[in-house]
This record gives sequence, C-alpha cells and structure tokens, in this order.
Amino acid sequence: MNLYSKIKKEHLFIFIVILIALIFFNYFNFGYTGLAVKNTCYGEGYSCCAQGTGQGDYYFSLDDTCNTNEQCWSSCKIEENLITTRVSLVDAFQEFFDKVKSFFTRPVAGFTCSGTPTVSCDSFTGQTTTCNNIVGCSASPVPGLGSFSVCTGTILDCEEQSINYCNQIQGCSLKGGSVCGDGDIESGEQCDDGNTVSGDGCSSTCQSEYKCTGTPIKTCSTFSGSGNVDI
Repeated sequence: MNLYSKIKKEHLFIFIVILIALIFFNYFNFGYTGLAVKNTCYGEGYSCCAQGTGQGDYYFSLDDTCNTNEQCWSSCKIEENLITTRVSLVDAFQEFFDKVKSFFTRPVAGFTCSGTPTVSCDSFTGQTTTCNNIVGCSASPVPGLGSFSVCTGTILDCEEQSINYCNQIQGCSLKGGSVCGDGDIESGEQCDDGNTVSGDGCSSTCQSEYKCTGTPIKTCSTFSGSGNVDI
C-alpha cells in the first residue's frame, strides 16, 4: 500500500504518454531506423525517392537535400509502368524491322557515303541495332527500362559509315555505285542475273562464277585467219 502511495499522478501520466508513443510508432511503422548522416543524400551513395518507393534504410536527416516530395533511402523501387512498356515495345519492333530490312538489302558495289552528319548519336536512342551500326555511336541499356537503350558517342564522317546505314544519317547520302540483283550490269559488276543467289553462274555480289580451266593444246598460230577472236 505504501508503494502505491508514493506513485504520483505526474509519474503515471509520463508513463502513459511514453507507452502511447511506443504503440503509435510501432503501429504505423514509419520505417525510421535512427540512422542519420551528413552531407547530401546522393553524396553519401543513397537515393532520393518519391514517397512510397523507398526501400532499405530511411535517412530522414537528408530529406532536405532531395527535391520536394522526395525522401532519402538506401535505394528506390523500380516499377514497370505504361511508359516503360511502351518504350520497350517500340525498341523491340525497331530491332525486328532493322533485321528484316538488312536481310532484304541488296549487296551494293561502288557506292560511297558522302556528306557531313547533321545529327548526333542521341538521334538514334531507342534504336539499338541502328545505333551500334553507326560508326562512332554505341547503345547502352538503361536499368529498369527493359531493352530500351541510350545512344551515345560522336558520329564520325560520312565517308567512315557503312553504305547500308549511310542514308539513315541525316546529312549523309550514297553516291555512285551499282545495285546487285536488279538485272542491269553496272560499274563493279561482272554479271547481274536479277537475283543475289550464288551457285547459278553469277554470285550474290554479281561476280562471275565461271572459270576457264584445263591446258591449251593448240598454239596461237592455229587461229590465224580466224578474224577477231578473243583468246
């Protein structure tokens, strides 16, 4: 009885407040770990995340180094959304059509790529195959965006580019040359039978597949008086 008589109302009030505070923080689970560092969120290797996307430890003291409505967490959740899906589909279709187009592209001979590029590698962002075939550019995947890639680098002179991708670079164009498989024998071609299939006497690059073999058994004098005969 003496023990209870020594407990004052103030003590009981403080105890109840602390108990309610503990229950409150435990119930709502704010994710607070008590961890705090100086400098900036990114400077410490953490990430500024939109509310509800943070994961790992929450560094509340660095929130003011992030943008408005962002919090400092160990890392952010990357969620697939409509934009990500659409970008991935566009890139996938571009890859598919690039491959189909390259399959049906006829071999060319004597063409040169000339001009001065008026676009940058960034123009081919999202076009992985094309980007990697532009001399001076390279495609780099973007984490969290599926097959989408960013095209970076510096496009080299038109003369350095592949003739198959020359016309895709604004400022560059093909000059001269011939197209194998169109049925017309043009500069750089020994034959053109209207296709690009080898083994039929005219190769896929329009070069003759016929060769003269054996050992001559007659001398040039044998053809004296035969007129204009090319031997």
